[in-house]
Amino acid sequence: MNRHRDILLLMNQNLMSPQSLENQVSVLHNILFQAEQWPNVTTVTEVMDLNQYRIIRKSHQVKRYFKTKFESPFIFFVNRN
Repeated sequence: MNRHRDILLLMNQNLMSPQSLENQVSVLHNILFQAEQWPNVTTVTEVMDLNQYRIIRKSHQVKRYFKTKFESPFIFFVNRN
């Protein structure tokens, strides 16, 4: 687990102790770590391939596009949320 991530939190320092702030950062890191896993990313992403006029939603095909055609023109990765 990568613990070296840059997170910017905007909050009032007077409301939290340093231990509580560290706990909140740790919880936020764990949530982001789970959301950034490959199965989760490919599940919530769809690919709009304007070269072939296709929308790809299947996880294994989305993963293949990420690996092979990530920088191709007119291929867009869209979050389904």
